[in-house]
Amino acid sequence: PLLCGDEISTGLDTASTVDILRILSYVSRIFGRISVVSLLQPSPEAVALFDEVILLSEGGNVIYAGPTEDACDHFRLMGYAQPDSMDNADYLLAVAGPDRKHLYRPLSEEEGDDEPHSLQEIRESFHTSR
Repeated sequence: PLLCGDEISTGLDTASTVDILRILSYVSRIFGRISVVSLLQPSPEAVALFDEVILLSEGGNVIYAGPTEDACDHFRLMGYAQPDSMDNADYLLAVAGPDRKHLYRPLSEEEGDDEPHSLQEIRESFHTSR
């Protein structure tokens, strides 16, 4: 059985959202169930509670799915710099959106490496990394 929650944080403050996510996590672990929750612009505290994350970009394209702890490194290795002032949740939201081009810093001097990746290239990079 699968426990699903769609935008469970709408209208709630961070503390309430985190409390609900902790309860869902506890119930899932006790009963050996999987919880799937969609959140719109989750807080860093909420993202930290997830074992895995599925990151969607425009058009519902999956650009990352896997361990939450590996998500930021996946995009850093593609050349998307995470500013020191940006937490992981905001960074993942930024790379999933059209403004990701502002985070792009080429990793090498290779010809053609100075342009941010297209959405198609990001999606393909994820799929080939699996």
